[in-house]
Amino acid sequence: MASNCRSAYHHNPPPGKGQQVVLFMVQESLEERARAGYEKYGTLLTTHNGRDPLWDAYEEALDLVMYLAQAILEKDGKKEEKIEEEELEEDEFIRLLIPRKRR
Repeated sequence: MASNCRSAYHHNPPPGKGQQVVLFMVQESLEERARAGYEKYGTLLTTHNGRDPLWDAYEEALDLVMYLAQAILEKDGKKEEKIEEEELEEDEFIRLLIPRKRR
């Protein structure tokens, strides 16, 4: 794990009175996603459709983790050395994937 990452557990205080009901935004987003899926595939998502929902969800979860990590790093204002993907040799890319020891 990189030295600039927080622990997996981040303490938050109990929630107070907020400003917007999150459920309403989520409902609207679900309806928009269903509409977009219907327009793209001509059907709503159904069971036994030939796809493996566990693998689909797993791959989506991996994307989510990457986006969350990006948002956390950007929120914390951390700036790392810029790495251009095109400049990486295969062995350099693999080396980046191997976890570094904590400093």
